[in-house]
Amino acid sequence: MNVSKKNLPVVRATLRLSTTVTAVRCLRFLMVTSLLMITAIILFYFGLGPVKGFATTQILGLILSLFCGILVSRWITEIFIKRKVELKYFTSISKNIFKHAQYKFVEFRKIAYVISFIVLGLGIASFIHGFDYGVEFDGGRSYRVRFDRALTSAEVEKIRDDAQQAFEGENPIIKTIGNARTLEITTSYLITDPNTVAADSIVERRLFAGLQNQLPEGYTFEQFTSAEKSDVAPGKIGSNKVLPTISDDLKRGAIYATLFAVLMVFLYIFIRFRDWRYSWVQSLPCCTTYW
Repeated sequence: MNVSKKNLPVVRATLRLSTTVTAVRCLRFLMVTSLLMITAIILFYFGLGPVKGFATTQILGLILSLFCGILVSRWITEIFIKRKVELKYFTSISKNIFKHAQYKFVEFRKIAYVISFIVLGLGIASFIHGFDYGVEFDGGRSYRVRFDRALTSAEVEKIRDDAQQAFEGENPIIKTIGNARTLEITTSYLITDPNTVAADSIVERRLFAGLQNQLPEGYTFEQFTSAEKSDVAPGKIGSNKVLPTISDDLKRGAIYATLFAVLMVFLYIFIRFRDWRYSWVQSLPCCTTYW
């Protein structure tokens, strides 16, 4: 392409602008990734149980995102360039979507304010109403039960209804483990009972009562509880219990991890931009995301 001396400054300005935009995009990508990595590492260090599991998943996802965003995309671009294939970054729709755009953001700011306050009010109301923390944070018992046949979805739902009735309205969590013959049934029924030995026996008997319709006819409670000694017999083949004291430790670790992560995000942005308002605006979404 021949460029006249008259148009040379325009070409240079265009190249500088293109380089600047690319650098800004890369910097934004790295900054967001670094923020997420900081919070994930803090959650992994302070968190326990499911919090640490969430942090581990996020760390692996960020590493893979960096690998794909930096290396894989470059490899693909180089392959296309070597084969002299034109890379199209826009479709016929996206190419013209902002061409004559006139979005009146400022004019409709009052509507945006109203929507924001509604969402904020719903968030505050959720705090007042309380949260369903689940067995991991409230404590509970988990049982692995094997059946003599593969269960259908309708049979699993029937088991859920029967178990809920046996546990006096407490809704259990039921998952398939390994195959359709084995279920994991989790309940927080009587988890706060101080007499844990008696409560364990009561919960197991109520579990047996709720599953009796799906067990062989004439199956006894002793056969149900001793199924773990066999490789094929239906019944309870394992159990696990999370006490409220352990769940309190999980809650405390999650709160500490969240607060420290938000503080680190605030300091990182404050040091980067030298303005506490940017830190405040960015810390609030992080707080709501990780809470």
